[in-house]
Amino acid sequence: MSSKQQVLLSLLFGLLLGLTLSTIIFYPNKISGAIFSERIKKNINENIRLRDTSHLTLYNESLANELYNKVRILCWVVTIPENHKTKAIHVKNTWGKRCNKLLFISSQDDLELETIPLAVSEGRSTLWDKTRTALQYIYKYHSHEADWFLKADDDSYFLIENLRYVLAQYSPKTSLYLGHRFASKFVDMGYMAGGGYILSKKILKKFVTKIMHDKNACKIENYGAEDLELGSCLKNFTIYADTRDSMQQQRFFPVGVYEHFKERDENSSFWYNDMMYYDATFGGLNCCSDTFVNAHYVFPKGLYLMDYLIYNVHPFGLQKNLTEKIPRKFTFAELVQRSDVESNATDFEPHTIYRNLDESEKFKR
Repeated sequence: MSSKQQVLLSLLFGLLLGLTLSTIIFYPNKISGAIFSERIKKNINENIRLRDTSHLTLYNESLANELYNKVRILCWVVTIPENHKTKAIHVKNTWGKRCNKLLFISSQDDLELETIPLAVSEGRSTLWDKTRTALQYIYKYHSHEADWFLKADDDSYFLIENLRYVLAQYSPKTSLYLGHRFASKFVDMGYMAGGGYILSKKILKKFVTKIMHDKNACKIENYGAEDLELGSCLKNFTIYADTRDSMQQQRFFPVGVYEHFKERDENSSFWYNDMMYYDATFGGLNCCSDTFVNAHYVFPKGLYLMDYLIYNVHPFGLQKNLTEKIPRKFTFAELVQRSDVESNATDFEPHTIYRNLDESEKFKR
């Protein structure tokens, strides 16, 4: 087979795989009821048998193993009691097992999930209280077990190996805040949201020991939108990491990958159009990075499907790239430059940037 034919086959396979995957995961109600019936959704434990992939040899497994030890990620999944068996358990069975440490934050005990039952009220209006309490617990009991702390919703999928690749470019000793960045009229630096965000060990310590207790920096009340409130707290104490790849393509998809496959309607009233901090490409597969990290709003069955397609499917005759290497770390100047870029979003407000960092964080490399 010629190299040109191999490239063509790769493109065709990728297009078919991407369209099939995104349709099934993000628009399951449009798929035949025989595939996504309510009965299967309710009884997904009985209908899905977990496949043992421990015997498989992954491409560049040695690099993945090296990063597993060097880039330690604690994943804390926020869930509620009624989602333990319908959503959270499927995170545990799929991508969650690749974290260095996995915690489920809830308000009720669950032996199968080994939940952390916090004494908090459940509901969207009290998520800010739940988040603060969770971060305090994690810092007190688990901060020694990881360098990075990933908050995830129970309907998100994370490709943890790619997240480690992204995080390998940064130091956890610097105050860093990562994820999909939104512009906001209420938080001048914006905030991370849409299925999850990542805090470095440094900013976790700052938040728990100092920032969250400062009423001039943080909302003291228990209510509020947790992602926006956390961004408001951190804006003057952290660097906002740009998680796009070298081609400015997105790695985090807060409204699903399929929305980026479609052509963007500039006249649409879709809220996401006004809040995208960075300009994004829409229409076709050039929208999205090949080092994808996260998709939000994934149905339980989609978690297993993504796991299968990512870790088990290999098109015969098409060689994977074995020249991958761990990326270099950004300099402090590069981090600040990428963090301070202004946005073209409708909801962006020009502002003066003030950043309170320790001298030890201003490294050279």
